[in-house]
Amino acid sequence: MSIFWDQLNIQGKQKVRNLWEQKDKGVYINKYQSDVPSHGVLFIKIEPVK
Repeated sequence: MSIFWDQLNIQGKQKVRNLWEQKDKGVYINKYQSDVPSHGVLFIKIEPVK
């Protein structure tokens, strides 16, 4: 699965956190990509880097 920032109407560096795992995934530019099982769900928080 890929999420491109322009699809969300955001831009620049974004910090991504997996809310279910309670782990920061890092800082990403332009998109976030992750493997999601066929019946799985990904629950993330995206916020701009200050």
